[in-house]
Amino acid sequence: MEVQIKRLDQDGHDFDIGEGCRAQALVWPGMGSIYRSMNYLEVSESNKTREFIHNDSEATYFIAQGTGKVIDVDSGEMFEVKKGKMILLDSGTRYVFEANGGEKLICIGGPCPPDSALYKKNKLSNKGE
Repeated sequence: MEVQIKRLDQDGHDFDIGEGCRAQALVWPGMGSIYRSMNYLEVSESNKTREFIHNDSEATYFIAQGTGKVIDVDSGEMFEVKKGKMILLDSGTRYVFEANGGEKLICIGGPCPPDSALYKKNKLSNKGE
């Protein structure tokens, strides 16, 4: 058994989630994680992420800062989110995060099990590849 402590400022691996946004993978297959991913997503005020979909994973996020929306792309339904709330997205849900004007939205979480396609698309390789 091994315990690892990850720091955003030292251990994060940047990946693209859209203009006006920043993302870092902290816990993901590239560092040896098999069952879980944990990413830091930052959406600048009035911006939104590109569309995400995880066909074989559900996703959970904790809203650490700000207010905004998570949008179900297929239904068009928008869900208001704010600091302290959790989001659960079923496998196969296409979604987008959008920050409200005047506030940065920070989300922490990701697909479980990890979605390898998310990291391959962003040219992050799995451990040992």
